[in-house]
Amino acid sequence: MYVYNKYLHINNGDIMNKSIWIEKEVCFDEIKNNINTDILIIGGGISGTNVLYFLKDTSKKIVLVNNTNNNTTCYSTAKITYLQQDTYTKIKNIYNDEIAFKYYQSQKDAIKLITEIINKENIDCDLEKVNSTIFTNNKEEKLKKEKKFLKNHNIKFEEKNDLTISIPCYRNIEVNDTYMFNPYKYITKLKEKLNKNTNISIYDHSIVTSIKKDKDKYKVICNNKLITCNTIIMACHYPFKIEATFPFRTYLEKSIVSAFDYKLNKNISMINIDKDVISCRSYKDKLIFLTNSHNINSKEDIEKEVKKHLKKQKEMFDIPPEYTWINHDIMTNDSLPIAGRIKDTNIYILTGYNTWGMTNSTICAKLVSDLIEEKENKYQELFNPNRNTNIKRIVNDIAYSLSSGSTLLYNKLSHNKDFYRNDIKIVKEDGIIYGIYIDEEKHEHKVYNLCPHMKCNLIFNYFDKTWDCPCHGSRFDIDGNVIKGPSNLSIKIDND
Repeated sequence: MYVYNKYLHINNGDIMNKSIWIEKEVCFDEIKNNINTDILIIGGGISGTNVLYFLKDTSKKIVLVNNTNNNTTCYSTAKITYLQQDTYTKIKNIYNDEIAFKYYQSQKDAIKLITEIINKENIDCDLEKVNSTIFTNNKEEKLKKEKKFLKNHNIKFEEKNDLTISIPCYRNIEVNDTYMFNPYKYITKLKEKLNKNTNISIYDHSIVTSIKKDKDKYKVICNNKLITCNTIIMACHYPFKIEATFPFRTYLEKSIVSAFDYKLNKNISMINIDKDVISCRSYKDKLIFLTNSHNINSKEDIEKEVKKHLKKQKEMFDIPPEYTWINHDIMTNDSLPIAGRIKDTNIYILTGYNTWGMTNSTICAKLVSDLIEEKENKYQELFNPNRNTNIKRIVNDIAYSLSSGSTLLYNKLSHNKDFYRNDIKIVKEDGIIYGIYIDEEKHEHKVYNLCPHMKCNLIFNYFDKTWDCPCHGSRFDIDGNVIKGPSNLSIKIDND
């Protein structure tokens, strides 16, 4: 047992290191036979579920496969809002005001779409209308720029100088036409309805390991079964079948989230625009609290980051956490999502939601479904995976690429980490690097220490007891089973 103080226990049973949303996991059967289908959706989180919903009335046969129903969506704070820190300023600085406003319109359209789905399909997912707030406790410059953008486009907001909870705030702005919900209830209940359609089949615990083009068809290996299809939609968190520049135009951000008892007179949804991110939202009689957002390749000791987060929670609220978990987000270097058809293929991707996955997954799912049905969509060029670049984006791409490259090089040179205890060994045998975790019963769990995705060396995560890739976010359990992509292969020794 490792104890930091009475509120900061790590992995000793006092804190559930899982998301508040996953009270009871709902799963479909795994794939057991070869399948022929028109469309294959890979990924069953909110992106894949929404694409499936928008395509449900087509005459095409659709199959959705999902590695686990405990997916990225379930680690979100699940805000449905267009007030997104200083996103409009960032987009305006890279492109122009017109592009920034078009992104704003996409978020408003997404809110309308997702609330319409919930109401039309009568989905019980704790949807609630709530005021959204962005705030700062430092210089007001970022907030001034966002206010200017909102004013220039006649977007109504209210200015205040305090918050309803005990977080320091110099100034904030608030809008009153946003929402929040339980994302796990949304995707599970919607999939249960969709699975009743005769043209739709949904499979869980089914992982794709190979995609090959065969004339005008795709041959996909999933759980050692063959899926033959015409069209593939990559709706997984980090698409493993991508065009070559994708890793250079994106990076992964990691955040620490906790939930604890905290009754409020009214619901809240707020986030600051300062360097040290603080995000809060209410859920029933609890508060969901997020901090410590950082590029995954900048901090290796995840247990240390969890302790920092819990220390901050104690200082602000003095309430012990009931749940604590780690969230990953794919960030694009121009603050716009990536959605559409990969050039010269019949493969579509939707990803890069920049921490605003509830709205962006919805609008990108609508875009992809419209493209497949050959319908017009006004956001096709805005989110195009092959969209035009400019010098500002190129500078950002180079900066993030250098950061990722230096991480890969550093991990090639430094396998053993200062924070490793006696239960972790990194060994080299016959030129191969292995990672060994020794559990509480002194059993050794030996795995390959290279991520199959792009050969980055893995780092042990003491909080979740996983091997994590610091380059692109793949994660593996102590026995080497892949639990999160982009890798779709395990690091088990018995793979040979």
